[in-house]
Amino acid sequence: MQFEKLNFDNVHKLTPFLTQQKVALCDYTPATLAMWSNFYCHEFAVCDGCAFVRSLTLFSPGEISYMVLGDVEKGVQLLKEFCPKGKISLSPVDCHSLEFLKTQKGFVANKLENWSDYVYLAENFATLKGKKYNQKRNHVKRFSKYNWSCATLSDDNFEKVVDFLQKVSAQSVQALHELVATVNLLKHRQLFDLYTLILSVDNQVVGFTLAEAKGDTLVVHTERADKNFEGSFEALAHNFAKINQQFTYLNREEDMGIDGLKKAKHSWHPIFMLDKYEVFIDND
Repeated sequence: MQFEKLNFDNVHKLTPFLTQQKVALCDYTPATLAMWSNFYCHEFAVCDGCAFVRSLTLFSPGEISYMVLGDVEKGVQLLKEFCPKGKISLSPVDCHSLEFLKTQKGFVANKLENWSDYVYLAENFATLKGKKYNQKRNHVKRFSKYNWSCATLSDDNFEKVVDFLQKVSAQSVQALHELVATVNLLKHRQLFDLYTLILSVDNQVVGFTLAEAKGDTLVVHTERADKNFEGSFEALAHNFAKINQQFTYLNREEDMGIDGLKKAKHSWHPIFMLDKYEVFIDND
């Protein structure tokens, strides 16, 4: 099994294996892996009909964790032949793969708290029907007082979007990491099945959304808006769903334990969460 650095030029080698994953985790999309490869030190290998991504884990500093793509049973056996004796760390693991891994010697599973994906019905965002969306409708209505317009990303507006992202990403280290990852992805946007929306007021960018298709789900990688424009976040999310109603679900990714982000994600009323696990098994 030979690992190589994962990047935008070779991530397409994983696409067939990512397509096989039944659960629409944000981690199971090519753009996610490529855009965060430098941050997590992703490497990958394809061996005997299986694929593997190994990374530095956030949860046990300095340790390597493996993501198995494709046939989990076969992949685990190949990993046992490749890895030195001892514990093997697998992460992230979805609920379906977890069932097989429970049969493995030394099985221990830890739910990755704060890293579950929030999943919503796209129709709810597009229509904002019902009492529970009253506040969202009011915010969208307030935004409508501006001279606003929508567009998708193109070569003509690319620099304006990058300038906007730089302006709204200066307030936190996490936002700056996301900025670097997002701009790198945008530079390679032609390689992926991406969906974008730019929200502007008087030709000034005030919001931007970037998502990737996975089956019947849109996985939202980036959503940024200028808080100085009342209702900009709600208008951005609402209009993005309206123009992409061919999708059933929106995966709006994790809250990472950030209180404000957690509150915002719950305010849109997720229909379910996609939990993720770190699993340890014995290799002896």
